[in-house]
Amino acid sequence: MSRWIEVSAHTDWLLRAARAAPAEPARPPTVSAGLVLLPTGLCFDAVRMPQSLGMDVLDRGLRQHPRLVGPVLHDRFSRTVYFLVPSDDEPYPWSRLGLRLVSSGGWLAVPDPVGGPHAGVDWLHLPSRVGRLSGPHWLAGAAIAGLAARLAARSA
Repeated sequence: MSRWIEVSAHTDWLLRAARAAPAEPARPPTVSAGLVLLPTGLCFDAVRMPQSLGMDVLDRGLRQHPRLVGPVLHDRFSRTVYFLVPSDDEPYPWSRLGLRLVSSGGWLAVPDPVGGPHAGVDWLHLPSRVGRLSGPHWLAGAAIAGLAARLAARSA
């Protein structure tokens, strides 16, 4: 796939997510140049996890269930990974797993598709043109498997 098609799909998805923002949103936090803030809880929520676990989950997902992996962001400053999931009323055990759900009232900084690269935040898996998000059931199961593997490795 050419880079132009990837960026085009990425830009299209960002525009749809940004258009879903309310006319008078809560005041967003300040953000660095090269980033765009998108409100969570409207088109998507984000599950935040530590970088090492997130990289494991993403790698496993892309190898075993690539169609269930949606957009994934990497924040190098905070050493965290964000999986974008549907905004849903169905509860998942994110906090019990030590993960954080960023939902209604939250903001997510994403790279500006026309502003050039940003040194701290980048896409590990770009949004698709159709807006497919990570499957929450798969993501919860993959996070549990990743955490279990880490515990087993520590006790070995």
